[in-house]
Amino acid sequence: MSPPANPTIFLLGATGYVGGCYLNQLLSGPSKPKKITVLCRSKGKFDLIEGLSNADTTVEPLSGSFEDHDLLTKTVIEHDITIEAGDSDNPDLVNALLKGMEKRKNDGKKTTFIHVSGTGTLADDARGEYKSETVSPHL
Repeated sequence: MSPPANPTIFLLGATGYVGGCYLNQLLSGPSKPKKITVLCRSKGKFDLIEGLSNADTTVEPLSGSFEDHDLLTKTVIEHDITIEAGDSDNPDLVNALLKGMEKRKNDGKKTTFIHVSGTGTLADDARGEYKSETVSPHL
């Protein structure tokens, strides 16, 4: 089953570098999503997202945090695609997103998960030479 022609997308991390690149491409690329819901963790970022809608795509800011697990799960259920570009080191966040995807799948709806965050993990200079048992959500 192929993804819908005009999917709905839930985007986390849209005001960061990687997520912002995704948001820009989604709004300016040749294939337009019907709706993009953007998680905003502060009022200032909420204001940045408001007004980005265009003739093809509705952009809706959603006030919340990575700790609002019930909200995250519910929002994933409502969207065809979830893009997580906000925090690569937060297993509780990812589990909340996966819980929503499981519910959506059990309801017979296709779902796609893209996890692209992680540039901060390059800052430890490990170069693949050692493994750390420490998970650091904020370097």
